[in-house]
Amino acid sequence: MTIVSVGWSHRSASLDLLERVAVAGADVPALMAAISEPPVTGVLALSTCNRLELYGDVSSFHPGIDALLRAVAWTSGVEVDELAATAVVRHDHAAVSHLLTVACGLESIAVGEVQIIGQLRSALRMSQEAGRASGPLVALATRALRVAKHAHTDTDLDHVSPGLVDAGLSRVHAGLGDPSRLRHVVVGAGSMNGVTVATLVRAGAEQIIVVNRSLERAERLAASYGVSAAAWDELGDLLATADVVWSATGAPDYVVTPETLGVRSRPRVLVDLAMPRDVHPACAELPCVDVVDLDGLAGVLARLGRGSLADVRSMVATEVDGWMVEQRERSIAPTVTALRTRADDIVEVELARLRAKLGEGGEHAAAEAERMVHRVVDKLLHTPTVRVRELVDAPAESMSDALRLLFDLEPLDAGEGPQGRAPAPV
Repeated sequence: MTIVSVGWSHRSASLDLLERVAVAGADVPALMAAISEPPVTGVLALSTCNRLELYGDVSSFHPGIDALLRAVAWTSGVEVDELAATAVVRHDHAAVSHLLTVACGLESIAVGEVQIIGQLRSALRMSQEAGRASGPLVALATRALRVAKHAHTDTDLDHVSPGLVDAGLSRVHAGLGDPSRLRHVVVGAGSMNGVTVATLVRAGAEQIIVVNRSLERAERLAASYGVSAAAWDELGDLLATADVVWSATGAPDYVVTPETLGVRSRPRVLVDLAMPRDVHPACAELPCVDVVDLDGLAGVLARLGRGSLADVRSMVATEVDGWMVEQRERSIAPTVTALRTRADDIVEVELARLRAKLGEGGEHAAAEAERMVHRVVDKLLHTPTVRVRELVDAPAESMSDALRLLFDLEPLDAGEGPQGRAPAPV
């Protein structure tokens, strides 16, 4: 069993590609049905506005990846070659770590956002309803959900994104005065933008316009707070009249550039809360423009984010290590069970021969021999059974090392053969 992930997100793919590979909730079962079994014995499809990631329990790595890519190509209409060139592929430790990191919101535009937990829970439910949730994937998704819950309850993760917006608002106040009297343009309609709009409304701002590539999403966010929404093709005009621009789109390319911003004599503040950045660095060279990005809010991150993020990443690392140990243990334990079974079979065959040889008058001797042989076998196999855990924690570098560890054998000196004799020439 190998866990793999194949995905496209705001960190690695263009918005155009994300829109083309996007899978609506109702289409997820069809996507999973298109994934061949074998080599994919289980699959989990995590589809959000900024990512499509497939997690597979595969029996073979390359055929498993190919099966996942072909299914996405069939569903989206995007050529397999384009998907393969743009996908981020992970396996084993990296795939497990990524899912747990995503579940905690560390890969989201709004760091620590909680919506991803519900999205992962829905993905698990759809996989189970489609009959594609293998045991390892259920266990992994359940672990990811548990870690995410602890990340939000046991750290200050929930305060990171609001803290960044508050810090940006302080910079705006210092540069332009009372934010409630300014004209704010919010670029994007995701989780981080929701935090931004909510913060601005609480601060008393009345002139707030949300602009997004999807007008429907912009209108939905704007309606939640009683502010205005605009279509994407109005971005240039909106930037020209804005006092403050808040941007967090998750686009891999710059959204606000010197060309789209234009030049004017009135001071403006651009608050870039995206990673990768939305605002082109050259905008900071324009007259009367102050650019505030995540680097400029480093003090806030140090106070509200980095400690929290370090705690969450430590939690994730511990859980990933625990998962890998458990999986290796499961893979090794059957070998010891097979060894015991094989030993029992050999003992029974030899005892049957002994009983046949002793005849009817040898029942007592046969019983004594049986007890003795079973004691010998139990003592011989006790050490490898106990050492399984040690082998899992510190994998042997070779088969000989594994056998020495399992059977508690003393390593031979380099120049000695059995019983201290020099090895015979070959």
